Amino acid sequence: MTRFAEEQMSAAGQRAKNAARLDVSKPLFFFAPSSSDSAEASATGEHSGARRSPMLIRARSVLARHPFRWFYGLSLLLSLLLLVPFLLFAADERIAEGFARSGLAYRTDLITAARVIWAVPATLPGFLLAFSQILAPDIMAFVVVALVFGRSGVRRLAGGYRLWNPSVPWRRGATVWLHCIFTFVGLSLITALLHSVLLPTAQFEWSPPHLTLSFLGTLLVAMFLDIGGIAEETGWRGFALPYLQSRFTPLRATLILGTLWGLWHLPLKADWLSIGVGHAVLMLLLFTLRLTLLSVIMSYFYNRLGGSTLIAIAMHGLHNDSVQLQGIVDFDQLPVGQQFTVEGALTLPIAAVAAYLIWRTRSQLAYSPKEVPPEFTGNEALQAQTPSSGAHVDLAHDSHSIEASHSRKGS
Repeated sequence: MTRFAEEQMSAAGQRAKNAARLDVSKPLFFFAPSSSDSAEASATGEHSGARRSPMLIRARSVLARHPFRWFYGLSLLLSLLLLVPFLLFAADERIAEGFARSGLAYRTDLITAARVIWAVPATLPGFLLAFSQILAPDIMAFVVVALVFGRSGVRRLAGGYRLWNPSVPWRRGATVWLHCIFTFVGLSLITALLHSVLLPTAQFEWSPPHLTLSFLGTLLVAMFLDIGGIAEETGWRGFALPYLQSRFTPLRATLILGTLWGLWHLPLKADWLSIGVGHAVLMLLLFTLRLTLLSVIMSYFYNRLGGSTLIAIAMHGLHNDSVQLQGIVDFDQLPVGQQFTVEGALTLPIAAVAAYLIWRTRSQLAYSPKEVPPEFTGNEALQAQTPSSGAHVDLAHDSHSIEASHSRKGS
């Protein structure tokens, strides 16, 4: 066979592979299947008679260029859209009334929410609206990953629900979990101490928990059934953190994510406007600072386990403190000055631990590409793009840009 014929056959084979990979006849969720997915589709005849939609091809190409930006923008947009029915329905007031009528203490876990709904069924729409609003990051993580990275990407995203990466020895994994729990319990106890010193006795209540089976059960509920942890962390730590760490240094990726995580809460904190616009803006900035510092701690433990969404959910829940280790403070009834005091008491211990971890790990936050697979990388997103005759995608230029960004990681 001549060299020319071999080259022609090779080119034809490559075009066939690309056609199988980029076929849009499959459902929208599977735009970027892996090679195994393509084989499955071929076996079932999914690709037969395919018709390509230039509009869908172009939309996917645009989405694949900036997966994280689309994920964040759509998460924020969904939260803002759901804010309208949330306010019109007065969901916050109905939920507060439900807690009052049920006699249950305010907690952020699903068990408590179910008990309130059982006692006061009228609170169900309010809880559904609130949960839907908080769920935006998880929803958009699955949507963006499905569109850009395909079926294999969705499997990888769901694969983050593990105690630790299989490459991590079980003794080390168990030790990291214990260190994480003790760290967050310690942070809560220090916050309680600061509350007891800085707040008037009438404004703060704390009953030291006893190490009983009931307390341990409550601790597990706080870790794994906290509404915020379940509804957000697949997006923030399951998708966004590994994607950003594949493009930036671990510390820079964490600071970017933490800042945007805090600002995303703006629609959820609309009630802060009741203390005045100026105070509300300052409170949002302090809140964002706290979550940014908290993200440093969360990235560290996430990386120590080789990438675990489950420990991110647990850390989120422990920080939200359904166990009430931080004590009971009626935040909304406090004067504005004392509200800032409460925020400071939460932030200071976190800042100390975050600073120590940055120093101790030399800003690497336990990140190792060998142990934390660079899931959802920029290069992988570029491969998912679909050049069309009407809209050419310069993969060589974008690949060069990504290589340049990786070269800057060490600087």
